[in-house]
Amino acid sequence: PWQGVDAMPCAVAIMEGFQTIVSRFNDARNPIVINVGTVKAGERFNVVPGKVEMTGMNRALSSNSRKMMPKWMKKIIDGVCSAYGCKYDFKYKDGFKPTINDDKSTEFARKSVAKLIGEKNIIQVGKIMGSEDFSSYLEKVPGTFMILGDGNKEKGWMYSQHSNHFTIDENCLPIGAAVYSQMAADFLKN
Repeated sequence: PWQGVDAMPCAVAIMEGFQTIVSRFNDARNPIVINVGTVKAGERFNVVPGKVEMTGMNRALSSNSRKMMPKWMKKIIDGVCSAYGCKYDFKYKDGFKPTINDDKSTEFARKSVAKLIGEKNIIQVGKIMGSEDFSSYLEKVPGTFMILGDGNKEKGWMYSQHSNHFTIDENCLPIGAAVYSQMAADFLKN
């Protein structure tokens, strides 16, 4: 193993370094997420992997953090690869911007939805670190992104859609369809 370059510990150090970006480079008042979702390395259990491929996705709520993340990541990768004697190819593709609801559209949706499920069943969700292409629509027209509650406490189904434990309570689906129908009807009345 000392006659080659083991890419695996280098990759692990890079992933650990990415978490330092979250807690030390970025302003903690504007949260970010750096997620490495796949790691592919090696060909056999008893051979040092000379290559590692990692893919992932980042999320940010501020435009400054979105702009800086690839720079911060490259800085970590440069330093770690230099220390481990590895070469790298870094590709960064900007994803979707944060989804920020329009206040007027959100109030319209709230009133419309309350007709069906009651005001007490509407939960105002704070900032979430989801990744959603709905932000592209909001760049063109005002709107609001709603989340349909799909969990069931009694059955223990309370995990988010991106969890490996996620299970949906399909009883929520008719409610979601009715809510969208109600909003469309109310919109057409205006």
